[in-house]
Amino acid sequence: MAVSTPARRSPFAILSFALALLGILLVIHLHYQKAAGFAFGCTGTEEFDASAALTGGSAEGCATVTTGAYADTFGVDNVVWGLLFFGIVAALRLGYAATGNNRLREASLIAIGAGFIYELYLVWLQAVKIGAFCPICLGVGAIVLALLIIHVMEHNRVRGAAQPARTGGALRPYLLVAVAFAALLAADFAVAGRRADDMPARPAGGDSTAVATPGETPPAPVNTEGAVCVYDAAVPQPVDFERLIDGAPFLGDEDAPVTVVEIFDPNCPHCKHLHDMLHDGFIEAHPQARFYYVPFPLWDFSLGQVAALRLSRAEGRYYDLVNEIFARQAGQGMTLDQVVAASEAAGVNGPNIRRSLTDNLTLDPLLQQIIAHREYVVSAVTPDGAMSVPKVLINGRLVAPDPAVGYTSDCLDRLISEAGGASTPAAE
Repeated sequence: MAVSTPARRSPFAILSFALALLGILLVIHLHYQKAAGFAFGCTGTEEFDASAALTGGSAEGCATVTTGAYADTFGVDNVVWGLLFFGIVAALRLGYAATGNNRLREASLIAIGAGFIYELYLVWLQAVKIGAFCPICLGVGAIVLALLIIHVMEHNRVRGAAQPARTGGALRPYLLVAVAFAALLAADFAVAGRRADDMPARPAGGDSTAVATPGETPPAPVNTEGAVCVYDAAVPQPVDFERLIDGAPFLGDEDAPVTVVEIFDPNCPHCKHLHDMLHDGFIEAHPQARFYYVPFPLWDFSLGQVAALRLSRAEGRYYDLVNEIFARQAGQGMTLDQVVAASEAAGVNGPNIRRSLTDNLTLDPLLQQIIAHREYVVSAVTPDGAMSVPKVLINGRLVAPDPAVGYTSDCLDRLISEAGGASTPAAE
């Protein structure tokens, strides 16, 4: 069948290349919004929302889809898979434009077919398993569907047609498309950068230095006999006690001579392990100490839970909520609805928590307080800025856990007993 224009310069071929680049643009845009915690809405076109920053922007489902249990495939983030997929398709289309080799066009058709099947699977996950939809993800799926239709139409039209000799002019339309793509990408990067400046500052260290991995189950020590924990020589001086606890209530006797402070992230599995150990009779067995649980959002997706914990203090339900959050720990933070449900289960007024977490006038200063405290903790207990959790301080001195088994009841028991006769920073 004769065609009026070379197949590799036909509207089908050029449109396929353009759609592949558009797919790359959408996936990169999704990455930007995910990195910002969807604080500017799912599409990134809304005004800054402190509530979304604290609870992951769950209202539109983007955070639920992109950070939950189905956010990766074979251990690789689906965002990365999307970049690889559209990058391969764009490269095959460009190769076909340059050479006219039908095998490259056919390879692109096969890749699109496989990608379409996978997109059907992702849509099924959102509809059936996750129960939430990500508009950008659905937009990516629509591009894959359009690519499949165009590829099939192109295949039926040019199948068996002879390709003219290669000419430099065949690539000119693709160059124009690539220039337009580069301009859009630069604009998206510039907007994302400006909006990142509107986000509250993050301290040095961040989750890239985390030892605990969200969702990880820490191995229970089989034998802790002989475990050693000592005070960390790198942080020899007592820290600013009042600033460290930041108003957190305590468990135990107010006049106890020993203070024990645990710094924890609500989504840290090792923190849950230590929490369970301390609440298995350890606190009751040490009346000479009072215990403080100080929340520290190692990961940004923990901010909503930390905010709810701060708000729960006014109702005297702080430790009830600490227990409830650890009991429901899933490793990837909580949506607003999950935070409210945990609060109500802990006896906290759920509607008040929801109202406070969705009112930017309340959240903006609360978020700034949490970030400021996070910065102080990093500077106080990690001189190199490589923050990890949990951390335990006794009378203001940082305890270095046994490197093999972490904090053990025997080690903490010994240090608390030794500190029994010492005055605390709070009492001085």
